Amino acid sequence: MEILELHDMSIILQVETTGHQHGMGGQVIIDSIVMEQEEISVGDTILIRTASEKFALAHVGNPKEGDEGKGYIRLDRGIRGAIKTTIGSMVEIEPAEVEIVNSIKFAPLSDVSGVDAEQLSEYIKESFVARGRLVNQGVIEYVALPGKGSATAFKILESDPDSGIVSKDTVVEVEYAFDTWGMSREATFDDVGGLGEELQHIRELIEYPIKFPDVYQEIGINPARGVLLFGPPGTGKTLMTRAISNELDANFHYINGPSIISAGYGETEGKLRSIFDAANHTLPSIILIDEIDAIAPNRDDTGSFTDLRVTTQLLELMDGLQSVQGVMVVATTNRIDAIEPALRRPGRFDRELYVGPPNEEARREILGIHTRGMLLEENFSEAVPGLAQRMNGYTGADIRELAREAGVNALRKQFPSDGPANREDMSLSDLVVTVDDFEHALKTVQPSVLRGPLARDSKLTMENIGGLDEVKLRLNELIKAPQENAEIFEKMGIETPPGILIVGPPGTGKTALAQAAGNDFGATFLQVESSDIFSEWVGRSEKAIKETFLIARRAAPSVILIDNIDSMARKIGEGGGESVSTRVINQLLTEIDGLREHDVKVIGTTDRIEDIDESLLSPSRFGEIIHLPPLDERGRLEVIKIHLQDVETKVTEEEMKNISKKLKGWSGGKLASLCEEAKLSAIREKDYKEIVVVEGKHLENALKKLSE
Repeated sequence: MEILELHDMSIILQVETTGHQHGMGGQVIIDSIVMEQEEISVGDTILIRTASEKFALAHVGNPKEGDEGKGYIRLDRGIRGAIKTTIGSMVEIEPAEVEIVNSIKFAPLSDVSGVDAEQLSEYIKESFVARGRLVNQGVIEYVALPGKGSATAFKILESDPDSGIVSKDTVVEVEYAFDTWGMSREATFDDVGGLGEELQHIRELIEYPIKFPDVYQEIGINPARGVLLFGPPGTGKTLMTRAISNELDANFHYINGPSIISAGYGETEGKLRSIFDAANHTLPSIILIDEIDAIAPNRDDTGSFTDLRVTTQLLELMDGLQSVQGVMVVATTNRIDAIEPALRRPGRFDRELYVGPPNEEARREILGIHTRGMLLEENFSEAVPGLAQRMNGYTGADIRELAREAGVNALRKQFPSDGPANREDMSLSDLVVTVDDFEHALKTVQPSVLRGPLARDSKLTMENIGGLDEVKLRLNELIKAPQENAEIFEKMGIETPPGILIVGPPGTGKTALAQAAGNDFGATFLQVESSDIFSEWVGRSEKAIKETFLIARRAAPSVILIDNIDSMARKIGEGGGESVSTRVINQLLTEIDGLREHDVKVIGTTDRIEDIDESLLSPSRFGEIIHLPPLDERGRLEVIKIHLQDVETKVTEEEMKNISKKLKGWSGGKLASLCEEAKLSAIREKDYKEIVVVEGKHLENALKKLSE
């Protein structure tokens, strides 16, 4: 490579991953102290050089908080791949001048034959010009193409000069190359978003023993041989393992639990032995056992002789690793209780690491990863925090599907709605993914953890609840405030109860308040009815409760609504089905008592508090009991306005006040019925064939009808 103009400065820095900053592509992050000392500014162009004389150019991005004084340079996977460097290696940087690329040749790593070659070249050029990114020969870049659910990978085969910026005058060619065709998109740390702490733990457990085995020998300790990753599906367990294997350039051996099982006698054990033997002879190696619960179930719970043999074989193979240096075994599962306990002792799977759903900050990182190859509308980054906030309960896999659906929706808008889609109908230059596309995707793609009977599609917020100001304020103090101000609550020693009981007559808005609390306070909302719980089969009711709380913990922060809790937690000894009721209450007590360390609230509603078992009403369980007061005149007025806000009205403020005065003692549900009847009264005058304006007389008509 022709080295561009260099300055009299040379700095040695340690390579690290990018830290998943949104829109990171083509930039590097440098220790802020180094930047200050060496007078490097954000936006400067630097040349990065390895000990083997590999070169790449990059722009300097905003420094990362926490890197001060560590001597890090954070490179994205494209640059790391181009200059053949790995995490932990040392590189040299120098200032350089950037040039315009005269010509550049891309090779697709997958089939893009469905896109016209000339249009493809032009679209790639437009994409790079719009992003203003530096390109380097040998780097794999990702471009969102029409008709593709995810970004398509291209390797830069040739560039003149080797590094620079693509302009409108750059000649862009696309050519299929034999040595790149079918190349896989290997995962790296840049692909693992929202798992910073977990990734650091697994790096310590896997990377250090592989890279520095002599250190462990000198201090006389044996490194961990096995790591068990557990958590809900789609949270990144497998991805994280693949990434660390690629970053370490280790040999990767993959075992899929369900698929490795063979019907033939001894075949499964033979497959396991061959994989472990191959790993022992190709050091360093990482063995990933995906869904280990399928091949090593608890021996006390299985009646299958095959399962017993396979589990025993795996135990022997794990024990055999004690004398081998450079082999690590990582297993994943979402059913940790189903695994043979003997595997979970030290010396086999020494460490267990929980990988849960991402929090809001993590969701921003993951969204940035899955949109980095898309051509996004201007200022899209400003909408990312708001989108991430609304993705509570979404796993990494869910967010990937969300981004795909947003891209498909952008493509969908390119086709006519009144006829079949044709390739010539597509405008590549207009194919921009917008915030509206993601809004559409949020309505279509539901979080996988909530797909089931417990998920309730409710759009209610506190703005939809009229009156009850003190109640809404109290719910805010119990649910939202502790989330947003956790540090203050902890320092003040304030512990809010895990359970809240809302008491009031039918129609007063108990269920609506609970639904609004979940939606308004940024929590995942789950609703449980007695019909979801009670079963004639022994153990089924307790299992249903256990699974409900498990889902809530996985999707935290979350709110569980147990509607009409008196029907499933009736005083022991009263009513029918005493044995089932007793078991249900005991399981509820167990689950609620286990919520102290989880951001989960349980809201129960009832109009018969006297029927609820007293054990649930203790301060440590349903410690907050809210009695809904009757709506005052102002509250009744608010409810009427809310239920009429979706139609055109000519009802004066004075008419509404007069109506409200006549409705003393009416519940929110009865007021909703009044408004619905007023709308019917209005359209009844037009024989139900016209949309009309609701007037004061229609409210009076409705009141007269409901009072009959």
